[in-house]
Amino acid sequence: MLDNERRICAFLNLWKKKLREKQQAKWQADMRNKMDMIRDCQSRRMLRKAWFSWGQKYRSAFANQQYKAKILLVAYLKWKGIFQRVDKLEGRAEHLVVVRDERLLLRCWESWRVGALQTRTEKEMNRRVQARIVWQAWSVWRRHT
Repeated sequence: MLDNERRICAFLNLWKKKLREKQQAKWQADMRNKMDMIRDCQSRRMLRKAWFSWGQKYRSAFANQQYKAKILLVAYLKWKGIFQRVDKLEGRAEHLVVVRDERLLLRCWESWRVGALQTRTEKEMNRRVQARIVWQAWSVWRRHT
C-alpha cells in the first residue's frame, strides 16, 4: 500500500514535470511564432516605407526634370523672340543707312538710343516697384502666419 502510494506520487510528480515541460515548450514555440509575426510585420512596414519614399523621390525628381525642361523652353522662346526683334531692328537700321544720309541717320540713331535707354530705365523701375510690392506682401503674409 505504501509502495503504491509512493509510486503514484512519483508518477504524479513525473507527470507534473512533463506537463510543465510541455507547457513551457508550447509557450516558447508560441513566443517564437509571435516574434516571427512581429518581425514579418516590421519588415513589411519597412518595405512599404521604402517603396513610398522611393516613389516620392522619383516623382520629385521627375517633376524637377519637367520643371527644368519647361524653364529651358521658356528661356529659349524668349531668346528667340529677342533675337528676331533684334534681327528686325538691324534690318530696319540697314534700310535707314541706305535711304538716309549720315546726318539724318545720326539723329535717328541718337533718338532711338535715348528712347531705348528710357524704356530700359522704365522697365527696371517697374521691375523694382513690382519686386518691392511682392516683398512687402510676402512680409505681411509671413507676419500673419
